Amino acid sequence: MVKRLKQNSFGLWMVISVIFAVLIHILFSIKAPVSWLEAKWSAGDILTYASGVSLGLLAMWQNQRFKEENDKSQERLEKLTIQANELNIIDKIIENETRKLQEAQICWDDFCDACEFATISGFFIESKGDEDTILGKTRNHIALINRLYAQLQRIVQNDPDDVARSCFTGISNAANHAEDLCHFFERWKEQDEIADNDYIKKYYKEYKELLLVRNVFLSIQEKRLNAILYKNMSLDEIRKELNPEKKTT
Repeated sequence: MVKRLKQNSFGLWMVISVIFAVLIHILFSIKAPVSWLEAKWSAGDILTYASGVSLGLLAMWQNQRFKEENDKSQERLEKLTIQANELNIIDKIIENETRKLQEAQICWDDFCDACEFATISGFFIESKGDEDTILGKTRNHIALINRLYAQLQRIVQNDPDDVARSCFTGISNAANHAEDLCHFFERWKEQDEIADNDYIKKYYKEYKELLLVRNVFLSIQEKRLNAILYKNMSLDEIRKELNPEKKTT
C-alpha cells in the first residue's frame, strides 16, 4: 500500500490540490453565520498561501528523495570500488602465484638435471681421464648443486602446505647423493669398478624418488593456482588458501 502511494504520489497531490481548491471555493461562497468568522483573506490569498506551503513540502520531499537516491548511489559506488580493489589484488595474487610456480618448475628441473647420473658421469667421459679436468668440473658442479639446493630450500620451506614443505627431505637426500657421486668420479682411480651396477641402481632409485617428490610439490602448487583461477573464490577465501591456519594439537 505504501509502495503504491509512493509510486502515485504526484497524482495524489494533484487530486488533493483540486479538492482543496473546490473546498476553498465552497467556503468562500457561503456567508459566515457570525461576524468573527468572516474571512479577512481573499480566496486568492488562501490559495497562494496553500500553494506556497504545498510547494515547500514538495521541495522537502524531493530533497529527501534525492538524498536517499544519492546515498544509494554512493553505497553502490563504494561497493564497486571495493570490488575493483579486490579484483586488482586477486590479479596481483594470481600473477605472483604464477610466477612462483614457474620459478619452482625451472629450479626443480635444473636441480633434477644437475643430480642426474648421466650429467655427472658425462664430466668423467668429457675429461678423458684427466684428473685436473675431472676435479675442476666436479667442484664447479657441486657448487651448482648447492646453489640450486639453496633456491629450492627457499621455495619449498616458504610454501604454506605441510606436505609441500615435507618435500625438502627428498631434496636434501638427492643433493647429498649427487655430491657423493661427484666425489666418486674424483677418486675414480681408487674405485675397483667405476661402472658398478649396484651403485648405479641404487643411485637411480634415489633419483626416481627425487622426481616423485618434484611431481608432488609442483602438483600442490598447480592445484592451488587452479583453485584461485577457476573456483571463483573471494579475496578472503584466497587468503585462507594461501595462509591456512596451523592445526593445534
